[in-house]
Formats: sequence, C-alpha cells, structure tokens
Amino acid sequence: MKKLILLGTVIALTGLVSCRKHENPHLPPSYQIHDFSPDSARIGTLITLKGVFGGNPVVTFNGAVADSILLSSDSSKITCLVPQATSSGKIKVSFGSISVTSATDFLLRSSVWEKLSEDDGANLHLDGVSFVLGNKIYYGLGYKAISFAGSVYTADYNTDFRIFDPVSKTWSAGPTIPSAMAPRANASCMVSNGKAYIGGGTDTLTDWWEYDPSLTGDAAWKKIPSPDYPLGGGYVVAATANNTAYFGAPSGALYQFDATGNWLKTKITIFYDSRGGSCFLLGGYLYIIGGHYTGVGSFPQIVSTGFRYDLSNGQSSFGSGTFPFPIFGQPTFNLNDKQYILYNGSTYLFDPIANKWTDLLIKAPVFKGIGFPHGNAGLNASAYTYNVAVINGAAYAWTPSGQISRFLP
Repeated sequence: MKKLILLGTVIALTGLVSCRKHENPHLPPSYQIHDFSPDSARIGTLITLKGVFGGNPVVTFNGAVADSILLSSDSSKITCLVPQATSSGKIKVSFGSISVTSATDFLLRSSVWEKLSEDDGANLHLDGVSFVLGNKIYYGLGYKAISFAGSVYTADYNTDFRIFDPVSKTWSAGPTIPSAMAPRANASCMVSNGKAYIGGGTDTLTDWWEYDPSLTGDAAWKKIPSPDYPLGGGYVVAATANNTAYFGAPSGALYQFDATGNWLKTKITIFYDSRGGSCFLLGGYLYIIGGHYTGVGSFPQIVSTGFRYDLSNGQSSFGSGTFPFPIFGQPTFNLNDKQYILYNGSTYLFDPIANKWTDLLIKAPVFKGIGFPHGNAGLNASAYTYNVAVINGAAYAWTPSGQISRFLP
C-alpha cells in the first residue's frame, strides 16, 4: 500500500508542476527596465535601455518624449536621444496601456559655455578669418580699426595671425602674410591636406593663397597661380567635403573650389545673395542659412531663409533650414554630427528631420570691452560677434579681441 501511495503522490506532484508550467499561456511577459546607460548625459546624447519591452515603445525622460526611438529585434534593447525639454528624473517606457519606469533617476548634465580667456591683449582682428591646423586655432587679418563717414569707410588692416592653443588656453603670435599678399577682411578660407587656403575678401579681392605651417616666413605662403575667384570680394564658404569648398556668389550662383585652384560653377542657383549666410555640411547636404537679399530697395535685406543642396545628385530645395530670425554673419559649428548656430549669444540646435531650429537656452559669455556687431539690429540681428572652431569634441568661440570660451555638449 505504501508503494502505491507514494507512486500516486509523485504522479499528483508531476501533474501539478506540469499544470503550472502551461498555466495562462496568453499573459504578456514581465515588462521591465533592467538598466540604462549612460546614467547621466546632456541633451541629444544617445541612451541605451536594456530590459523586456513591448512593440512601438514611447520613451519619456521625466515626462519629455525622447527622440529617435529604436527597438531591437528581440525587444530587449531600446536606443533613443535625450529630448530637448527634459530634466533629471525617471525614465518611463510605454507600449499601449502598459508602462514601466526606471528604478533610478536619469541625471541631465547641463551644456555650458565656459569662459577661458578675458582678452588676448593683442590688436583687434575685426572681420578676420580663421582655420584650424594641428589642433590649434589660427585667427587673423581683418581690421585693426574701421571708421565710417557716410557710406565711405576707412580701414586699418592687420597682416598677422594669432594662434590659440586649447591645451594651455593661451594665444601666441602666428604667421604674418607676405608683402605680395594684400591684407583683407571678410576673406574665405578652407583647409585641405594640412594646409590652409585663403582668398577673396575686402569687396574686390579675387586672389587665393596657400599657407603651409611646416614652413616659416614668406616661404610658408604661395599664391595659387590658376584662375582666381570668379567674383571678387568677401563670400560664403560653407564647408569642406572631399577637399572641395562651396561658396555662394552675389548672383545667387553656387561655386565649388578645390585646393588646386580649380573652380566649378554648379548647375543650380540659390535665388538670393548668400553672402553673410551661416553655412555648413550635414548629412550629405550643403545648407546656407540667411544672408543678403538684394531684391528689396537699394540696400540688401537680411533674410532668415534656408537653402539646401544635395551633394550626391545636385538637387536643391529652398526653405530647408530656415532660421527663426533674419541672420547675417552668425557662426555655425558641428559637434557629434549635430549642427549649431550662435545667435545673439544663444545656442541654437538644428533638427534636419523636423527642419527646425531650437533655442537650447544656453548663452555664450558676454565679454567686456569692444564688440563689432554684424547685421541690422532692427531685424533682430546679433549684437554679439563670435568666430567658432571645433577641436577634439569641443567648440571654441571668440571675439575679435581674442576673448574666448569653450562649449561642451
């Protein structure tokens, strides 16, 4: 009898275990957030969440919906970008009527402009030209001083460059242009194969010069013998791609230039005088934002309109990247494949998908001393004058007198 009883007990227990294993097979899995990384970051940073998730997830950071949400094929990982209008707090993932919340808070790190130097102490370089070589900023030429008498101006030009070292956070004396090269302001510039190329500027100049930092004195400078700039004066340099720079002419034409001195006019027209526009390359497109428009009255009107040119097929679109305000001479820079514009000292971030600029409410420092405002204040143009360069994941913005600050996104 005991054997029979034991056997019956085993059978009963086995049946019980079997029932539990297959009990309620249609219940959803146990959704949860196991962890996320990094646990602290700035706006726009890529965040990875690991756990068990459902389809079509919506991720919020302390109530703000995240950008660019992607769910892995096995539903165990979500990647997204920290949204603009967020703050420190819990991360929540929702799918339908179900939501799960992180056990710990996400900490939002603030992006800031950090003041590095109050003043260079050297001559002013108003409307100078800048480039980066060897992880150092070269800034020079432009005006020492400028005065106006009606529509006539008198300028005292610089012939030198200053060099800023981000490691020591100091300026030092840089190269001086040879006497054969006319001093200039509002010049264009590109960098290719470890050399800088400077040309145009000051209303009528059309010549281009190569600067080689491995040489010294006049030997470092060489005039490019091939045809000069098709149209004289200061023009727009957008950026460099595959050792080619892109410029906009007053006629609305778009030109390409390579470091050998070859010019090529594209088959498209920008529709307005793009001088003074904020120009950049992003996602295979060339953008020119703002600048002059000569179609109204006797004076150029500053515009907010954006223009986009597809480098792969030559197609263009008008209105892409339009800024919230008319802009002229506003510096733009790219960090971590994100494009920014400094306007009135405020930092704006561009979203190419939404075709929208957002004020990040991050102000660049206001420096004491002389400034040289660009644009028309009546059109809400900038009263700040900055030049910007990017080195090793940080942006550096400086005034004509060398007061400089650093931005870490």
